[in-house]
Amino acid sequence: MSYLYGGQFKDGQSVYKLVEISKEVAKDWSFIKNEIIELFPHGIEPNKLSKSKTEIERVINAIELNTSRISLGVQRLKLQDLTDKIKQSDGKISKEIRNFIGNTIGNLAFSSDEVMKQWQGFILEINRINKLSAEIHIVEEVSEKISSSNAPNWAKKLKTLTISATEDDLTPVDWYATWQWKRRVKYLEEIDGREELKKISTRRSNLDNDLQRSFGDLVRIKTNIGLHMNMTERVQGALMRFVSAVAKIGKGTGKRAPRHRRDAYRAMKDCYSGVPCWIMPTWRVSESLPSDFGSFDLVIIDEASQSDITALPAIMRAKKILIVGDDKQVSPTAAFIAEEKILQLRHNFLNGQPFAELLLPGVSIYDLANAVFPGQRIMLTEHFRCVEPIIRFSMQFYSEQLIPLRIPKSSEKLTPPLIDVYVEHGRRDERKKVNELEAEAIITEIKRLVTDPKYTGRSIGVVSLIGAQQAKYIQNELLIELGEDIYQKFKIACGDPATFQGKERDIMFLSMVVGAGQGAAMTKREYEQRMNVALSRARDRMYLYRSLKESDLRNEADLRLKILQHFVSPMPQRDNVDNPLELCDSGFERDVLTRLLEKGYNVTPQVKVGAFSIDMVVEGENDRRLAIELDGDKYHPPEQWMADWQRQRVMERVGWKFWRCWGSSYTVDPDGCIDDLVNTLGGMQILPSKSKETANIYTEYRVYNKDTDLEETENEIEA
Repeated sequence: MSYLYGGQFKDGQSVYKLVEISKEVAKDWSFIKNEIIELFPHGIEPNKLSKSKTEIERVINAIELNTSRISLGVQRLKLQDLTDKIKQSDGKISKEIRNFIGNTIGNLAFSSDEVMKQWQGFILEINRINKLSAEIHIVEEVSEKISSSNAPNWAKKLKTLTISATEDDLTPVDWYATWQWKRRVKYLEEIDGREELKKISTRRSNLDNDLQRSFGDLVRIKTNIGLHMNMTERVQGALMRFVSAVAKIGKGTGKRAPRHRRDAYRAMKDCYSGVPCWIMPTWRVSESLPSDFGSFDLVIIDEASQSDITALPAIMRAKKILIVGDDKQVSPTAAFIAEEKILQLRHNFLNGQPFAELLLPGVSIYDLANAVFPGQRIMLTEHFRCVEPIIRFSMQFYSEQLIPLRIPKSSEKLTPPLIDVYVEHGRRDERKKVNELEAEAIITEIKRLVTDPKYTGRSIGVVSLIGAQQAKYIQNELLIELGEDIYQKFKIACGDPATFQGKERDIMFLSMVVGAGQGAAMTKREYEQRMNVALSRARDRMYLYRSLKESDLRNEADLRLKILQHFVSPMPQRDNVDNPLELCDSGFERDVLTRLLEKGYNVTPQVKVGAFSIDMVVEGENDRRLAIELDGDKYHPPEQWMADWQRQRVMERVGWKFWRCWGSSYTVDPDGCIDDLVNTLGGMQILPSKSKETANIYTEYRVYNKDTDLEETENEIEA
């Protein structure tokens, strides 16, 4: 056994340390023992600890096990807290950490080094993001402002989408201009009010209909109440006596007629106050109504321009009077009364009377009223009967501008509205006062019309511009050729201009009667009145049969020449265009028209209705049509709105339906506006149609030759 100096020093040092530790334990043994008893009340014997190494190791293992369990619980709480915090975020790093916590930590497939490495990677990424917190805060602040400015989608993309290229698609160079444009679009949408205007328009239309219906009901109810209060048994009995007496008068030529007139007069005295409204010709007033001044609240004299002094008895019975007439139409004439007789009548009966010259034969009640009440004349300028190419001839006779408001529906339209027929070799027989060739030409055309199903339901009139003999001749021939049934079916009427005053027909035939070198120039006022009446009776078509040419008439004031010139050029000159888009006034109108044409609708741009113009009219089957008004902001400023609505109201009174669209509305949402228009058309059952609009021809020129037309008629019969 060898000994090396200092070789046992380390062992001695260890023993010394153990001894010192044992001393310390011995000092604190009471405290340690109590702690062990408190920690391990069962299963550990503290008295054996100082004597048994095994028991000490057992206590140490138990302490380490419990300490590890406590430490693990604390770590689990920290891990759960971390998980809850990460759940509040939805970024990429948050998703990866949640996946790490759920699938990596505690998974035996991963070593502690791998777990630590991943965790350190997360720490580095989080530190990098924290360094960007200032920039991220700016992004969030800007995104919130963008979102609060009605752009939530853009704000969301700014916060969630990453930049994948050098230039950010979400913030291009022109983003500010785009933003300003979108703001203005939004502003226009807010102030547009298209839906609100539709509601208001619908409500206005409904209220108008309700008002008309209520007003009609009110008039009917008040009338019935008035009749019920006035129609006593005594009045009813007197009324029946009056009707019976009038029926017995008949033509008034029988020997008992005077007695029946007296019976009617006595019955009228008992019943006239019980009937609120009486309608009768002026000649019956004196023999039927009591001679009491102001016995009627209101007397209306219609066609007053045809009434003469014989209407005074009706006027004397009025508290108020309404004279309805037209001094430019046929008036009473004194052509067959000698001038000496007229002067004698004035001297004997009108001497010293005011307006004596207006109470003579040949002067109408309208002329008298116009002189007595010069400041109370009202001119009705709206014309509803004739289509514009027909009524334009009569416009020359009036100082006020007539406004033709009628545009025929598709079932009414006859194209062309004017037909000018030159009758070769036509002459008036000076003895019969008849132009037989013109009469034959008219009869031939009428026979063709009544056999054409297209003209079923149309009414026909024939007017002789000079004399009544021509009309009488045509009437007799038509009755022979057609028979009375056909004559009545088409409501055919023949006569001179005075015969047709106050009447109308769908189709009118004018016969000028005279040929070249016959008849005097028609320049007098009475001729103007007759021609005005004759050329304003046709609703849809007017024929002119003439044996004259313009070259046969030299006097520029001759109404016959003016009639020929009207048939040559009835409407103001308008450039003919092949492309309807050229008629549009703006790009707004052109775009809408193009879309409607592409959808197959039958559209006519710039439709003239008298002094008015409709931007577009869409027509469908069964006479359905819609007027389209496109209000561009340039031509329809706020100060023009009221005039536009008033014009629309006038058009609505004659049956037009309107659809309006503002230019700003169309700019913001063109597809929405077109869809709304298509829905409106569909609601009116106006559908796309393949039918094409015929050319806008106003006059057709024909030549009638008796031999040629007879040949054609025979060929048609054989066919």
